[in-house]
Amino acid sequence: MAAQGDLTEDAELFAHLVESTLTNLAHAHPGFRATGWLPADAHTLLDAADELTADNSEDMDDIALTIVASALTFLNFLDENRLWTGTEENLIHCIEDLIHFVEPQPPVVLPEDIALPAVDEKDELRALSSLPLIASLVALVDWVGKGAAVTSTKVPKPASIPGLADALGVDLDLDSEGFPRARRIRSMRDVPEMLTYWETAEEIGLITVNSTRAVRGPNAELIADRTTRALPLIRAAVTEFVRSQLVSTQHHPLDLTQLTDVVVTQVILAGMTSEPPVADSEDAPSGDEQSLLDAFVYDRLDRLVEQKWLTKDDAYRVPAALQPAVLRAVQLAGAETEYALSDMVDSHVTLRISLEGTHIPVWRRVRLDASLPLSALHDIIQSAFGWEDCHLHEFSAGPAYSGGRSFRMKTSRTATS
Repeated sequence: MAAQGDLTEDAELFAHLVESTLTNLAHAHPGFRATGWLPADAHTLLDAADELTADNSEDMDDIALTIVASALTFLNFLDENRLWTGTEENLIHCIEDLIHFVEPQPPVVLPEDIALPAVDEKDELRALSSLPLIASLVALVDWVGKGAAVTSTKVPKPASIPGLADALGVDLDLDSEGFPRARRIRSMRDVPEMLTYWETAEEIGLITVNSTRAVRGPNAELIADRTTRALPLIRAAVTEFVRSQLVSTQHHPLDLTQLTDVVVTQVILAGMTSEPPVADSEDAPSGDEQSLLDAFVYDRLDRLVEQKWLTKDDAYRVPAALQPAVLRAVQLAGAETEYALSDMVDSHVTLRISLEGTHIPVWRRVRLDASLPLSALHDIIQSAFGWEDCHLHEFSAGPAYSGGRSFRMKTSRTATS
């Protein structure tokens, strides 16, 4: 823990900035307490900072950032050394407001924020029909033909998996990420990419499956039609397929796949706006803040790009003609996720994670699900501090070095909470 008075290596400059800030706030708000700010005090400081940045000068931007950062460090110092005399709620409010100025977060995009472009039906049909998905569904319907035997779980029998995989262009030796499959294929359910095609076909009526056989469904012929009569069905096919890519199949909401669902969804929604998210170059080196979570997000986005309903050049974009189907998929996925989460116990904990041996107090406060596994907490700590996952660390029960049960993993520094 930092000692009182040891706030920064340049203590004189820091003291001047803080003294000036506190003096101005006292003038603006009679009754102002330096150790017990109100949210209005933080707002006043940020209004002044906004006036500086309105000058559109890089120097003024730097000055505003320095002033706000020094105030944030001061509040952290008060909290770290138990000198804060205000309420915990006001402290959190003020710190979060100042952090938002110092490290602004991108705005959250909601489905209702998307204004769909006017798209000609023929153009939409042409764009949807050109997706690899549609060719795969046509191939699946042809493979089923007059009927195919299925297991009790309503998927093709193991002996027929190679033939269907060949029709769909699925490599049974490698998974969707190009790695050898982790386990022997005993059922089509061991090949997620095949299962997704199968379930999509069943959902939109291309096939009908009972306890023993799969046969062509009522919409089987229409999937190969390229007139606008088939547009609702083909749009539904894309919607169902995309929805399946956005909803994790894992049971725990804090599984790594589910942790990235919201990030991937935000990229897709932003890709339908006038300011699509910038796509990092594959050749660019990973930054200090690159984490396992970040890598997993990019891997998922790359798979969506391979499916061709998401494009990637300088930014991630959803082509205009595909946006109606994709937006509907996002809406359905969001409703499904919300329903699943509503069934879970709403139990959360707030952690304050601080570093020892720093010149200024460095800490993060995060609110987490109480059932969060340590492996996921590890990734969250990495992301919160911008670490590189390159050094041993451990979680332990009880005070540090007390001999309680410990859990060792890798991270770049040791965090205490």
